[in-house]
Amino acid sequence: MEKGSSSSSSSAAGGGPDSLNGLKFGKKIYFEGVGSVLQPKVGGAPSPAAAPPPSPAKKGRTGFVQSGQPPRCQVEGCKVDLSDAKAYYSRHKVCGMHSKSPTVIVAGLEQRFCQQCSRFHQLPEFDQGKRSCRRRLAGHNERRRKPPAGSLLSPRYGRLSSSMFG
Repeated sequence: MEKGSSSSSSSAAGGGPDSLNGLKFGKKIYFEGVGSVLQPKVGGAPSPAAAPPPSPAKKGRTGFVQSGQPPRCQVEGCKVDLSDAKAYYSRHKVCGMHSKSPTVIVAGLEQRFCQQCSRFHQLPEFDQGKRSCRRRLAGHNERRRKPPAGSLLSPRYGRLSSSMFG
């Protein structure tokens, strides 16, 4: 569009400050008015219920808590500083030693770190000395198993194939 022309869609389609088509990162758009034309209200003074202030302990992209404290291992008695550790350990708040330990105390409970879930589970959820919980290990094994020779569909859909061809 030319600079001097005026049309009703110039601000909406042209990407102006009131554009509804563009994305407004970091700003909330509030709509006012009733009827076929809605007027956006950007920023302004939203009600406290609509836009609560950001909490000071909100996680950022790096996994660090914004309060300035570096991530630490969550195992009781450990508290290793994970700021220089690999991103995986920092993100899941577990040091390398405790991620592979058979038993640790977290939140007062005896637990083990699951490699599949990247979370701590209580010990009964694991088989013997395995590092993955039964639920995730079952899914992993099912995906790994090769279908028997001659079957057209995976074992997961075995009932379906017998009803289709029977």
